[in-house]
Amino acid sequence: MNRSMWIGVLLAGGIAFSVPAHAGDQGAMLGNTCAGCHGLKGASAGETMPIIAGLPRDFIYTAMQEFREGTRSSTIMGRIAKGYNDTQLAAMSDFFASQKWVAAAQPADQAVLKRGEKLHLKRCEACHRDNGASQALDMQPLAGQWAGYLRIYMDTCRDTGWKNRHPNAMTVLCNDLGAEDVSALVQFYASQNK
Repeated sequence: MNRSMWIGVLLAGGIAFSVPAHAGDQGAMLGNTCAGCHGLKGASAGETMPIIAGLPRDFIYTAMQEFREGTRSSTIMGRIAKGYNDTQLAAMSDFFASQKWVAAAQPADQAVLKRGEKLHLKRCEACHRDNGASQALDMQPLAGQWAGYLRIYMDTCRDTGWKNRHPNAMTVLCNDLGAEDVSALVQFYASQNK
């Protein structure tokens, strides 16, 4: 075998062995493109950017598809999601779902927390169990999420023009809350650093 043939064999072997490793990292590579807003591995450090690490895989995948298709309202995610196909969205969803949830440490007013806890137990616990930490029914956890994001999210529940995946009950419950009630619930959920 001459030198050119050896180089060809070595290159072909190197490519053959590198493709599976590269393919396995696709979710992490694609997930890293989200770090500017959602933080490394989905652990957001910005008060209005949701923590997405550890969210249910199907929740992330469905939300990304809805952003891409325009059936879920957004400020920027709709434009971003259009750049990914279903395989890439699945890889990203698997990556973020496999990360550990990192609750945001936030200050809280104890009197407001007590009001928020009462509201939670009366109106929200049936779906958002364990003080908002549960991910049953593929829901995103509320416990330990950024207060700024929670406030934005609750406002979208009250906005009939905002397309989202809220159950009808959420719209009814949120429309029936006053500003102080919303603030109390937001502080309560944000303080649950599990």
